[in-house]
Amino acid sequence: LNQGVVYGVDTNETKLDEKFSTSFHYDEVFGTVINRFICQSVIGKDLTVYGNGSQTRGYLNIIDTIKCIEIAANNPAKKSEFRVFNQYTEVLSINDIAEKVIKASSLNGIKINHTNIKNPRVEEEDHYYKPSNTSLISLGLNPIKINDDILTEMIKKVLKHKDRILTNTVMPNIKWEK
Repeated sequence: LNQGVVYGVDTNETKLDEKFSTSFHYDEVFGTVINRFICQSVIGKDLTVYGNGSQTRGYLNIIDTIKCIEIAANNPAKKSEFRVFNQYTEVLSINDIAEKVIKASSLNGIKINHTNIKNPRVEEEDHYYKPSNTSLISLGLNPIKINDDILTEMIKKVLKHKDRILTNTVMPNIKWEK
């Protein structure tokens, strides 16, 4: 399984008891851009979009992550077959994510914008990225797409723990170099 960026805060199991909550990384090293943007929004900071924001990646909801593993386990490769599943449900740019977080934040009474900053990462902003994930879909994956409901759920959970956000790690400080 080649896994894309995972987002979301709950599975059916974690909803049973908060002590089963998943980890939520928002820092600039191990965090995901979705989590970082949500934390920036909750503390009233503009979303920091690296470079021109056109960088794209594959994303999938945490529930789909579990479903993909289940599908792969229930459909093992044949003897001596090499098989790769690209585990993602949609391809989004950083700009797409910023727009979605800004909209969901607004629906939750939070007014923020985004600011483009010099990209601190060593990456091509405009690159060829055309992955395919038809295998998992053909085996039964019914993708969950990022939407206002999911982002609102994430925002509400982060608001509940707003006092635990370390503002010095949510804002970019590291300059990645070759």
